[in-house]
Amino acid sequence: MSNLSIAVYFPFARFNVVSQNAHLDLKHPGTQIRLEPDRRCRPVCRDCGAAGRVHAWGRRRFIRDLNVGPAMTLLDVAQRRVWCPACCAAKVERLSFADVSQRITHRFAQYIYALCKVMTVQDVARHVELDPKTVKRVESKHSAKRTTTGCVCWRSTRSRCARG
Repeated sequence: MSNLSIAVYFPFARFNVVSQNAHLDLKHPGTQIRLEPDRRCRPVCRDCGAAGRVHAWGRRRFIRDLNVGPAMTLLDVAQRRVWCPACCAAKVERLSFADVSQRITHRFAQYIYALCKVMTVQDVARHVELDPKTVKRVESKHSAKRTTTGCVCWRSTRSRCARG
């Protein structure tokens, strides 16, 4: 048996890689990675960040990640509901690698934003096989984040930033 593992490519906090499936279709190759919560860690509230307890095992959802070679990668993630003592409510668990409402990982969003700097939104959407509205939402979110950090964004003001 081989000691090779893909877990090093998915270093997500509080989650473990359980299984992987490769679909080697010539038109649309893909990889499905199944992630389960690490039972040694207490779940965290998505709003306040306080440690809570598992209220219920929620549903599974697919989150798009960076491609592995030519294969599209989907993460099959089990999402738990957490009882937060600080909020006094049941909330969905905070994920370190994706926002609760998003269907893409943070690193995939950064890749999309980097492509948007040199390509049009339509070209990026075609390249990563996403809806143009999703690409535009990622691009505007990262642009707004950059402007709030003190650096004037070149795209929004049409003038060069002093930092580069």
